[in-house]
Amino acid sequence: MKKLLLLSNVLCLFFSFTLAASELKIKRKSPDFKTSEKNFEIVGETGRALYLIDVNSVSYTDDYEYIKFKLITSLKKPEKLNDGKNYSSVITTSLADCDDRRIKDIETEFYDGKMDNGDVTRIKLIKKDKPSYSPWFEAKTPGKVNTLIVSMACQNL
Repeated sequence: MKKLLLLSNVLCLFFSFTLAASELKIKRKSPDFKTSEKNFEIVGETGRALYLIDVNSVSYTDDYEYIKFKLITSLKKPEKLNDGKNYSSVITTSLADCDDRRIKDIETEFYDGKMDNGDVTRIKLIKKDKPSYSPWFEAKTPGKVNTLIVSMACQNL
């Protein structure tokens, strides 16, 4: 009986580890609605949101000066846009300067549902914003979200 109990505990532990490890690779529909497998890495979590990088999106810009990538932000509580619509997730296309440790957003997509499980089949795009000017933000302070984002994006190149 003890052997059976021990075996069941070991199997439960094995399956829970396998499930946890598989959560980093999430099947979802990409923004152009073609089925694809995305490889997300969790950057971190704050009281406000869960932050993930789409590892497959990390690439150099055409001039090789910066890297470009997509950051997924899944909010814990919905927030409001200026027009009053609620959003729960954001996909931000960003540029990172790996040498000077700074980040800049170049496009933002707001969605009406959470993306923390990678499934965008049941949520819809509310608004897409591409600012004419976007400032650079410092990403050098240890423990800050921008620092973690730039570090992870630069490591995945």
